[in-house]
Amino acid sequence: MSTEKAGGLSTQISPKIILAMKTRPRCSLKQCASALILTIACGMIAFNIRDYHRTFSQTRQKRQDVPYTFLGIQFSGLQDILTGTETIGYLTDKDLNAQQHAMQFAQAQFMLAPVILDTNFSGHEYILLDCSRPDITWAFINKFRLQPLRRNQFGVVLARNPRSVKVAF
Repeated sequence: MSTEKAGGLSTQISPKIILAMKTRPRCSLKQCASALILTIACGMIAFNIRDYHRTFSQTRQKRQDVPYTFLGIQFSGLQDILTGTETIGYLTDKDLNAQQHAMQFAQAQFMLAPVILDTNFSGHEYILLDCSRPDITWAFINKFRLQPLRRNQFGVVLARNPRSVKVAF
């Protein structure tokens, strides 16, 4: 204990007794787990938003670099001749097992619908020639003795097969 004199008066300062108080935890186990799960979920959302933004930016950049082209457009301009025709032959020097050429064939099918393209071209009245070079197209025309009807701006030729078998019912 200490004593102090202030203005002639003597006071005694006694040590204060600090009582231990029963403390309550700041949060229960359930609240801590909920807070942890919420924090993890917010982190995952933030990460996914960042990842989505990065992927979207890359996709947008790729589309600006190489714009999407519809491969079937090269078969346009031939539909009017094919009115009333159900199936035509399809002759090409391209490998239809390659993805690019298979996609091109599928989109030609779409562009010329409802006409069906058949890779077995020999018995059809009309044959669509889609070759990699014009000289190959003309070589096919001469080899199979076809009559070219129309060539569009993309080099695709629609020809008539004079030896086709027409079946009348």
